[in-house]
Amino acid sequence: MKKNKCKTIVNGNTFRVIGVNAAGIASKIESFDKMLFDRKPSVWFLQETKRKPTDTNIKSNNLVNYQVFEMKRTKTKEEGGK
Repeated sequence: MKKNKCKTIVNGNTFRVIGVNAAGIASKIESFDKMLFDRKPSVWFLQETKRKPTDTNIKSNNLVNYQVFEMKRTKTKEEGGK
């Protein structure tokens, strides 16, 4: 994770955006949870999680403070997806 330019002041309030390229997030959930706790981002994005349509939602202790929107791939590899 790059530390530069992840915090901005908007109308006197701190607004923090964090983006993570999280290939294989299931094995990194503990460090993801710690990042949410330590950094307390206003908004966060996960890209390239490599999650399948049948996978359950990501579970983390620190997700209770966020509204989660998730888009999973609609096609499996066998169906012509990535």
